[in-house]
Amino acid sequence: MHTTNYFDTFIAIAEDCPVTAAEVPPVRDPKSTAQIQHELLAGHPYEYTWPTTTIRVKMGHLAKRHLTVGLRLNCCDVGLC
Repeated sequence: MHTTNYFDTFIAIAEDCPVTAAEVPPVRDPKSTAQIQHELLAGHPYEYTWPTTTIRVKMGHLAKRHLTVGLRLNCCDVGLC
């Protein structure tokens, strides 16, 4: 089984990257994927794996859409079944 997780790995910024500092994603309504990821990871550093982060972001987007139209969110909506 393939995984997108990295274990005991330091991921460095590429030498030719023009960015000199990180930026917080701009606030939007509805929240962007980047904004949800930043809020999640900034509040829980080193806690979540990439798949967990992805699922939580999908659930956030789906929950907002389902609540708006009155639908019920279940695990199959985010690929967990």
